[in-house]
Amino acid sequence: MKILKYLIIAISICSVIAMFFYFKKNNGNNVKKIGIIQIMEHECLDEARKGFIAGLEELGFKDGENVKIDYQNAQGDQSLCSSIVSNFASSNPQKDLILAISTPAAQAAANSTQDIPIVATCVTDFVSSGLVKSNNRPDTNVTGTSDMIPVKKQFELIKKLLPNVKKIGILYSSNEVNSKIQAQSAAEEAKKLNIETFDYTISNSNEILQIMNHIGKSVDVIFVPTDNAVVSNMPLVSQTASSNGVPVICSEPASVKNGALATYGIDYYELGKQSAIMAAEILNNKSYTSSIPIKFVDDNNLKLFLNKKTAEKLKINLSDEIINNAEII
Repeated sequence: MKILKYLIIAISICSVIAMFFYFKKNNGNNVKKIGIIQIMEHECLDEARKGFIAGLEELGFKDGENVKIDYQNAQGDQSLCSSIVSNFASSNPQKDLILAISTPAAQAAANSTQDIPIVATCVTDFVSSGLVKSNNRPDTNVTGTSDMIPVKKQFELIKKLLPNVKKIGILYSSNEVNSKIQAQSAAEEAKKLNIETFDYTISNSNEILQIMNHIGKSVDVIFVPTDNAVVSNMPLVSQTASSNGVPVICSEPASVKNGALATYGIDYYELGKQSAIMAAEILNNKSYTSSIPIKFVDDNNLKLFLNKKTAEKLKINLSDEIINNAEII
């Protein structure tokens, strides 16, 4: 009887252990693996990432529970960016989804895998960047949210703040496709207003001080698109420009906080949350990237941001209309 009793106990223990490992294995299989690649650190990209993670949690995907997030930052190094996403694509087990923050990160991800779904954010033009076949139907493994700037509204703002402007310098990186697209749109908009434009390009952030000293007082305004290299160095850009009496009109709120004069800006945290909605659809197997349209920010959801200290330093008179409608930073 004792032998039978011990045998039953042993079988019971083995059964419990087997069930433990069975459920552990199956629960592990249910954990979605997400790789996040961010080209570099600056406030807009950081906010988009934070919004994405918060948005996922609101939709039932919490990191450390049913989602495992692997966040990597390339620190502005394109070759490192490519290496990171290559590791995402070849990892075992494979990622269920990649979030690519910025155009260079999205392009690196798309070049590394055609199988893993990619949701990209902080990308200006998905089509021109070669990421999708059309905005309405990507027909690739990439979809996402665009931070296409409202160029017309930015130039309307320039005319309101500086009605006598004649020359505008467009400062951007020659290595960023999204910046080239925005610079071209800015030049076209300026032409409609009989404003002359001059392109000032850098190949890396180390050239910013040199190019700023070259610009000097040769233009009335400097316009900066959502360029990662320039935006991440906005304190230097705005300080140098202000010392020459030249205002900077930028394309996102963080740059206003860092000394630029003003912008009609996008809420990047909300952009990230919108990206999370798309990711959740994919993770829940309700949609495929190939059929999810690219999302754009409605002009009605843009905010006017103004740095009053910069305006005072540059002795720019602000109308009541501007002040009453702006978020003062």
